[in-house]
Amino acid sequence: QDNFWVWPNSVLDANGLVTDPPLVYLPTGGRGEMDDKLEPIYLSEQEHKSFLENLYPNLLTVNRPEVTIPAIGWMMATAFKTELAKQLEGFPILSIAGTRGAGKSTFLRLLWQLMGAKAGEGSRLFSCTESDFVMVKLLSSCSSIPIVFDEYKPYDMPPQRLKALSRLLRKAYDGQKAFRGRADQTTTEYPLIAPVAIAGEVSLSEGALLERIIAVEMSPNHLTSVMRRAYQDLQNLPLQAFIAGYVPFVLQTDVKQELTVAQQMLSEFLGSEEVPDRVNNNLTIMIFGFNQLIRFAQQRGVLEPADDYLPYLREGITAAKDLVCGQQGVTKLALDYLLEHLAVMAETGKLREGIHYKFDQHQVFIRLPACLAEFRRYHRETQLEGELLDENAYRKQIRENMER
Repeated sequence: QDNFWVWPNSVLDANGLVTDPPLVYLPTGGRGEMDDKLEPIYLSEQEHKSFLENLYPNLLTVNRPEVTIPAIGWMMATAFKTELAKQLEGFPILSIAGTRGAGKSTFLRLLWQLMGAKAGEGSRLFSCTESDFVMVKLLSSCSSIPIVFDEYKPYDMPPQRLKALSRLLRKAYDGQKAFRGRADQTTTEYPLIAPVAIAGEVSLSEGALLERIIAVEMSPNHLTSVMRRAYQDLQNLPLQAFIAGYVPFVLQTDVKQELTVAQQMLSEFLGSEEVPDRVNNNLTIMIFGFNQLIRFAQQRGVLEPADDYLPYLREGITAAKDLVCGQQGVTKLALDYLLEHLAVMAETGKLREGIHYKFDQHQVFIRLPACLAEFRRYHRETQLEGELLDENAYRKQIRENMER
């Protein structure tokens, strides 16, 4: 059976552009939500290879491996989303967090263009403040092109809106359906099948979402001149040309075989360490996607088969795992979130050195009562949904971790 990839204005199969396709694009209502967002660029074979030769060195150095590997791996896997979701009963949400100036939105727009989004204003990310109906329409508009949301600021969102977004994201992970009523008392069904990425100053941290995300943390403190130069070089490339060559490769790939390879790689990396099933599946999808990025370049003669990217992949796996799992291989405790948020508060000046904490060589000492008072205020302002314990409960978790 032939597989096709349908764009608003073109159709591709495993051999490339189809001149006389057996099907046409007919969106509900006459116009799809992504129609004016997508614009793949078609190059000649030689031009495409030259483009890839410039793309890969810069793409892999535009940030630290802890950032690039999970994000790029997830993005490359979105093209296989339909098959992967069937095999693993879900597809993770990419959650990128970082303070202002870390380059979250810029990085996501760059990756989105690789998947066909227009350059410039055309690749402006969607807002997390969109209405419920707009969100539902977006998440049901495509199956293999990511929908990217920006400005996730829970402290700026009404509680009910925040809860509605959380429910929608959980449904999107599982590919569930949303229903909207009509005036004649019938309902319209919307399958929430699009891959979802979301960026903000804080990560998705609600317990129900934690096992459904691939988490990435970015910081302006880690940006180097090499990374900035790589980004400038990437901006000068026709990034939408990537997807035009990648789609035929996707349609030729034996997904089950490549998924088995990714599962074996993760098993070897984890060894005897155990993580929750969903986290295992999410990491597998990340590895799968990164493997396809490398395979595609090797198939096009841009990367050598002998090149070893395993060390970079290990860094990415470790970072993604540690952001959602504690040291015991389970999802994090309230103490873990407390420390993570205290670090953000210190970085943004809400906590002051010498008053709330101090450094002594390679150790950090915190005044728990003073920090907790500030954290409770921060918790209220940002409408965080994570656990908020009293001082004695946090001290108990600290003792238990020290005993382990």
